[in-house]
Amino acid sequence: MTTAMDRASIAHLSIPSAEHPEQPEHLPPDAPAAIAHALREIAEAGAADPERALDLACERLAQAIASAERLRTELRGRRAELRALENRMHVTTEMLAEGVLVYDRHGRVVYANNAAGRILGMSHDQLLARHARDRRWRFLHTDGSPWPVATHPTAETLQTGRSRRSVTIGVLRSDGAVAWLSLGSRPALDDQGRSCGAIATFADISERRTILEQLQHQAHHDQLTDLANRRLFHKELDRAIARAQRHGCAVALVYMDLNGFKQVNDTLGHRAGDAVLRSIAERLAGAVREEELISRYGGDEFVALLSMLRHPAREVEAFIERMRLSLAEPVRVEAGAVKVGASLGASVYPHDGSTAEQLLHHADAAMFAMKGSRVAA
Repeated sequence: MTTAMDRASIAHLSIPSAEHPEQPEHLPPDAPAAIAHALREIAEAGAADPERALDLACERLAQAIASAERLRTELRGRRAELRALENRMHVTTEMLAEGVLVYDRHGRVVYANNAAGRILGMSHDQLLARHARDRRWRFLHTDGSPWPVATHPTAETLQTGRSRRSVTIGVLRSDGAVAWLSLGSRPALDDQGRSCGAIATFADISERRTILEQLQHQAHHDQLTDLANRRLFHKELDRAIARAQRHGCAVALVYMDLNGFKQVNDTLGHRAGDAVLRSIAERLAGAVREEELISRYGGDEFVALLSMLRHPAREVEAFIERMRLSLAEPVRVEAGAVKVGASLGASVYPHDGSTAEQLLHHADAAMFAMKGSRVAA
């Protein structure tokens, strides 16, 4: 009974006729050509011999089952290869000390290794799906100024397809610390060579940067007092003169020489002398404003730099008075209180000179003139 029904069903399959090949009654118009051909072959056979049609249908079904099984086997093999490849990639990236972030074509993180989370101070879940232009990122230029999220290296790679290499960038972590990175970004390409995202790799250079900053600080500051040294002072003086030339304003130098310091060294020793210098330096540094610079020029000599002055005579006079007040109180050392004063002399750009050497010479001469007048008195 079942066989007869199957044969009758096959024999009556609707197929495109010779008169209307484009209008099959039951076959969907988007059926694959191979299926349509098989059905046509079975139906044509069924019209003449229903038993032959059933045999042919069974044969085609067996072939279809074999093909499906073969495809399933190939798919399982491909999946196994893919899993093995993913495992190798995972093991490789997790062995790296550098951070790795992979972004999709929409700019969202789709992969992050453990080093990336450790360096950035974020969990794996916090990193995944974070957009390259997410406003929660806080990027910094090397001078500490904000780096807009729309223009950082990875965002640029996603937008332009261009690679960036060895870019120093700061990332503000959630704990308030800044992670300084040496970062590279390059486009991620699909098997057709088209960009499908970006890969960012970065190394934590925070410790290296800290050491470099310390060395730079030591190179430009006096070891005893931590004030600017002569090298930094001359660098800032040249810069101040250049600004004054552009803006039509004045620059002033105030030269200070401590009075009675030699006697402190001779009577109380160099240890007490160093303590006096450190105390004097703290007072002077506390008396200068943000736009002013005080330096230890050598021995017991200090030089101050005043920039962008609009009323130099009045501003220099006010500065000198601040310095005198800061030195008015005795300095306390282990041996007791020490009274130390200072002789001060000033010079103003461009009135007293147009170069650093001329200004320093004029200020030094003015200071010695004041010291001589004090001795004569």
